[in-house]
Amino acid sequence: MRDTVSDEAKEQRTPATVENEITQTRAELDHTLDEIGRRLSPQEIKERAVDYAKDSALEVTHAVQRRPLPLVLVCVVAGAALWLRHRLEMREQRERADRIRELWNRVASALPGAR
Repeated sequence: MRDTVSDEAKEQRTPATVENEITQTRAELDHTLDEIGRRLSPQEIKERAVDYAKDSALEVTHAVQRRPLPLVLVCVVAGAALWLRHRLEMREQRERADRIRELWNRVASALPGAR
């Protein structure tokens, strides 16, 4: 806040005037701090986040309604990726089981009396 009072006017201020200016400045500062506190309150932040999420969801819904093909393609690709990942995990699981079975057979055949 810039002080637009000239040097001459500053010299003519009375203690009561200065005190009034200080009181007014304190009131403005108090109001500003209250507003900052309100804006940073957990409730206010939560409400803004919920509003943002709702707006974003609405925008996505409208975009999908206007052009559904990209969403369909994303779903197909994601589904294919999940299916391939599942197949890879199943193959790795079978290979692990085969290695364990082979190791078990070697240990079992090396034991005395197993022949």
